[in-house]
Amino acid sequence: MKNYFKGVLVLLLAALFMPTYADALTNITRIDLSYSTKKPLIDEMNSVVGDLYNNFVFTIDSSKPYYTYDVINSVWYCPYRDGRRCPLEETYRTTELKFGYYTYAQFVITAKDGYDFDENNLDKIEVYINGEKRNDLHLSYDTYDFEDIHEKELWIGMPIEVLPDPAYVPAKQVISAKRESNNKIYLTLPITGIIKGYRVFTSTDKTNWTETYADNASKYEVPNLKAGTNYYFKAQPCSEKYCSGMSDIVSSRLLKDNTMVTKVTNKTLKFKTLKKKKLVTMPFNVTKAQGTVTYTKVSGNAKFTVNKTNGKITVKKGTKKGTYTIKVKVKATGNNNYASKTKTLTAKIKVK
Repeated sequence: MKNYFKGVLVLLLAALFMPTYADALTNITRIDLSYSTKKPLIDEMNSVVGDLYNNFVFTIDSSKPYYTYDVINSVWYCPYRDGRRCPLEETYRTTELKFGYYTYAQFVITAKDGYDFDENNLDKIEVYINGEKRNDLHLSYDTYDFEDIHEKELWIGMPIEVLPDPAYVPAKQVISAKRESNNKIYLTLPITGIIKGYRVFTSTDKTNWTETYADNASKYEVPNLKAGTNYYFKAQPCSEKYCSGMSDIVSSRLLKDNTMVTKVTNKTLKFKTLKKKKLVTMPFNVTKAQGTVTYTKVSGNAKFTVNKTNGKITVKKGTKKGTYTIKVKVKATGNNNYASKTKTLTAKIKVK
């Protein structure tokens, strides 16, 4: 019985002081890699990534405590188009290159026998790629166990640039902005080649921009503008897939509507007086006009003339009895704040 307990004690002591397999492993704290690509990663209208593995050419120092790598033949992308970088667990795996998204390629580093990666402190592992320390990588830990193969792996997600297919990239265009006589602002947007439309950006301070889209329109009326305001515009041409090449900023001012108010009072003149001399009458009353007011006769008897400056109507001596209709165009030219305004007025002048 004593020998039994003695044997058990020996086994317990041996188990206590014998280093375990895990205790014997040395954690890797630095990774050095060099890589190049055979060709740019170009998005070709939702083309499959294809041979991503062979496109990344890695070299690795055989003296390092990690001995192999693997490139996953697909990519992960962040589901935002504003360049945001996502944690890899929030990204989506795809076999299509996606231009305009933050995209990862992922590869695997395998530790040699006797080495491991501290899965609880992956953020302390320094990774150098082409001699540059990278802080924009996503690191994760995994193991590979199959029969007598037991590997410790560090999975590295590396941001990559996906270039747009140049056949679908529109060039920067020259645009213009003009306020037309209807007091609306129109942009001239060249529609040529692969250009199908424009992203149009509008601002009052060159800082805060609102966006609209001009679909296949070479002349575009900018919507939702307020009168009496200076506006700035820029536009980005779009093909069926990409928008690029932001234009220079142009500007225009939307004027307030002219406040001109008009009133017509028909007039009656005495025939007895007209037999002796000409008469002057004023049937038009114009108030609150912004800018210079002018009057132009549109139609009426030749014996009635209209003063261009004050609108008074002169009736020639000897005009016969009757009711005469005179049409006059009244225009207020406007100014820096108010648009021009034109109205056609009709007055009846009776001679009796």
